[in-house]
Formats: sequence, C-alpha cells, structure tokens
Amino acid sequence: MQGLFNYELDGRYPLRRIPMIMRFNLDACGIKLPFEAWVLLTREQRESLVAMPCTTDTEKQMYRTQIQNMMAEHADKPDAAIELVDVEKKSRMA
Repeated sequence: MQGLFNYELDGRYPLRRIPMIMRFNLDACGIKLPFEAWVLLTREQRESLVAMPCTTDTEKQMYRTQIQNMMAEHADKPDAAIELVDVEKKSRMA
C-alpha cells in the first residue's frame, strides 16, 4: 500500500494502527481522530483515507468531509467522536 512505512506493513493487518500518513493528513485538515474511531472504520474505509490526497485546501476540505461522513454512522459512540480543530490557531501555537 502506497504511503505507508515498511514497519507499518508488517503483520497480517497493516492498518490495525493509525499510520503516519493518516496522522499527517489529520493534522493538515484539523481533525483529532481517536483510536476508538479508527477501529470502527472498515478496512476499505481505512485504505481509502490512506490513499486520499490531502495537500491543497480543496483536498483538505474533501478529506475532512469524507471522515465526517464515515464517522456519522457511529455517532452513537461518544468515545469514537472526532474533534475538529482550527488549523490556523494550531499552527500559530507551534
């Protein structure tokens, strides 16, 4: 799978944990995704998020919308709720 480090491909189920590319994309589009939410996603959903581009402002918005749509069906699980973060404020704090 493209975008993953070799150590992330080890084992029988490479997307069991949140890969670095996802962490970078989540930071870029301003989403905090708890592990509890990650495990609720299907393998196909995880693969699509890893493969989805997230560099331009348009791609970041599409990425954010895609995650929100995927997590909407799990709205009854408060431990898996995503948090939207203002990327501008976050980058100024660094």
